[in-house]
Amino acid sequence: MEPSIGFYCDMTYDPFTFMREHKKRYSFVITLPEYLPTVETLWKTTQEFAKLHPEHIAKDNSLGFIATDPDKG
Repeated sequence: MEPSIGFYCDMTYDPFTFMREHKKRYSFVITLPEYLPTVETLWKTTQEFAKLHPEHIAKDNSLGFIATDPDKG
């Protein structure tokens, strides 16, 4: 955890104990501004990679949630 972290509610349990007992990991994501020339080709490039390397695509992936038509993008 980052120094000076704060919770906005009363904690009734130790989050570190919970994470250890349930084998959870703490992480975060930073979103940076997009570089438009990269974004314009990202989905097409991703689809091409998936077709060439289906062994890297998890069977229980979230593609149906991410794309309205997973086969067409």
